[in-house]
Amino acid sequence: MLFARRKKPDWREALRVAAWPRRSWSRSMAYIRKRTCRIAASPHEIALGFAFGVFVSFTPWLGAHVALACAFAWLFGVSMLASALGTIVGNPVTFPFIWAASVGLGNLLLGRSETFKPAKGAEHQLLKAIEDGYDYDRISSVLHGIWEPIVKPMIAGGTPLGLLVAIVFYIAIRKFAAVVQAKRREKLLERAAAIAAE
Repeated sequence: MLFARRKKPDWREALRVAAWPRRSWSRSMAYIRKRTCRIAASPHEIALGFAFGVFVSFTPWLGAHVALACAFAWLFGVSMLASALGTIVGNPVTFPFIWAASVGLGNLLLGRSETFKPAKGAEHQLLKAIEDGYDYDRISSVLHGIWEPIVKPMIAGGTPLGLLVAIVFYIAIRKFAAVVQAKRREKLLERAAAIAAE
């Protein structure tokens, strides 16, 4: 590849860049904002696509956020690229806050007075059950131990939080995209007029 790095980054550098971009969060966010608003779609399609990406960032299905956002975008006929870009709202910096807020609100909505904790070493128990020849009774038992304290409240709390934040982003992105597209049309008309006048 023409502009590929000679020395590939190791896992530590890749993790650091994922948590803190090389060119700072403000520059990265400015790039994403401009890239989103330059998508060839209407402001509504861009904003709704981005909002789907934001919404799925509040779900506990890590690793499937982009696929879920694109599935929603395809289903509603809006920008899939904007939906993929919207998932950037869920990142290593924001995830701890998203998860804490989702679990806290979820426990409140489920009427739990105290926060449940997953069984100690649940991940190890799950891997061991799989290694031991897919002992489905043990696997379901471990998964139930993760579902009740973590996944269930994340879904219960993340759904309304995700909807609220997605609506805020929809309004902001739609207005911004409309302004950017209007300015671009003006520039194109000015260029066309200048060429015609020559």
